[in-house]
Parts: sequence; structure tokens; C-alpha cells
Amino acid sequence: MDVLGDLLGQASSIVALREQIRQILARTSHAHWLPPLLLQGETGTGKNLVAHVIHRAGPRGAGPFVDVNCAAIPDGLLEAELFGFERGAFTDARQPKAGLFQRANGGTIFLDEIALLADPSFCRSSRNAPSAASAARAANPWMCRSSRRPTRI
Repeated sequence: MDVLGDLLGQASSIVALREQIRQILARTSHAHWLPPLLLQGETGTGKNLVAHVIHRAGPRGAGPFVDVNCAAIPDGLLEAELFGFERGAFTDARQPKAGLFQRANGGTIFLDEIALLADPSFCRSSRNAPSAASAARAANPWMCRSSRRPTRI
């Protein structure tokens, strides 16, 4: 089954998109390291669908697909959500919690509308939870990001 068939249409832009995805998948099929992807386009153009297609057809297709709506994460919770935290890391941290990067281990993490984050340099180590941040760095998800506006991430 060709999952690229989920991208419906015969317009030249859709045909070109399918070809770009085929090229990306061909380059990553046996790669030890998967480059992060950035999908750009206006709201409603199908960035999420493209991310799902790339995930399912790619080398991490059997792993989890973790879809993160970056616009919905409050600034104060960003590090805890992405990297997780250990028990006692802050006042109400009664149990450790795996971060989204850890949950996406072996699969793909899709950071939707990443340009809306107040501090897009989220890949720094967590100040509040060094062991959780270490575990997040040890996780190995393929990172796919999207933005409706130009970004330097």
C-alpha cells in the first residue's frame, strides 16, 4: 500500500510534493540519523497530513506519532511538557512524568506551529529536571516541525 496515495489530487503542486516526499524517504531509508523536517504552509494546507504520511511511510512508521500543538503549551510548562520531569522537580511534582520527546522515542514527534513558541530554543537542557532532560536527550524521535510563517528554527 502506497501511503503517498493519501495525498489526493493530480495538480502539479501535489505531484511535486509526492516526489519531494519520495526523495526524502529514499535518503532516510537506511540513515542512522534522520534530519529534522520543517513543513511550511498556510493554515489548512495539510501540514499535519503530510507529517502523518511521512511518518507512516518512513523508517519510523512502526513507532509512535506524537502530535504536539505548540500554540497550546503555556510558556511556563514548555520544558516540563517536552522533556518531562522528576519527582520533586517543583512543588506539585509528586511523580515523574515522561516528556513528549520520550513518548515519541523510536517514532516521530510533530511540533505543529513551532514558530508560535515564545522561546523556540526549547532544545536546551531543562533547568528544573536535569535527569528528565538527560532521558529526553537519550530518546530518539524523528522531529518534524511545521509553521505557517517563516521561521529560523
